[in-house]
Amino acid sequence: MGITPNDDDGDLQLPIKALAQSEWERVLIERLVVLHILSPEHETNPSKALHDIISYEVLISLDPLVSSDAVALIEKYGGTYPPAEVET
Repeated sequence: MGITPNDDDGDLQLPIKALAQSEWERVLIERLVVLHILSPEHETNPSKALHDIISYEVLISLDPLVSSDAVALIEKYGGTYPPAEVET
């Protein structure tokens, strides 16, 4: 199983149908690919796949460097957070 061309403009995609047997599995695998966290174990362990997707989404939602809601919660309860570092 490899990466194959998706269309004429050169986009690549994993052959999702080859990875998954059901629509639910396909959706989980596709999300793992989008998040860049797909591992071979996800193909045979849907519980781990779902757990890893949820864990990643929670981690991002709690990161004050990318979430204004996280900043609001920190400020509401008197916490501090590091300022964003600007890459030059």
